[in-house]
Amino acid sequence: MNNNEATLVAKHLGFWHVVFNCGLSRRTQMYSDGKLSDSKVLNQVKKILTNHVKKQPKFVWMNQLYSRVYQNALIDLKDAFSRYRSGKAGYPKFAKLWSI
Repeated sequence: MNNNEATLVAKHLGFWHVVFNCGLSRRTQMYSDGKLSDSKVLNQVKKILTNHVKKQPKFVWMNQLYSRVYQNALIDLKDAFSRYRSGKAGYPKFAKLWSI
């Protein structure tokens, strides 16, 4: 893997982490507010990321990456909560960045 490829992988991994952690944070907040629907949470996270976060200068880099990463992070979050509710796993934890 050359430097350009490694940089691209790292950017996509960082993008996934930002989306997953934002979704988990919002889900936790909505849980305390009594709004428990995963679809409501995912829709709000999409709106927040699309309309606010991705438009901030420090997050412009997100617009240069594949949207499939964004979608997969939200799917992964939904799956994590499904496993939690079924008793197959503990409560989802914030994703930590790791180097490649």
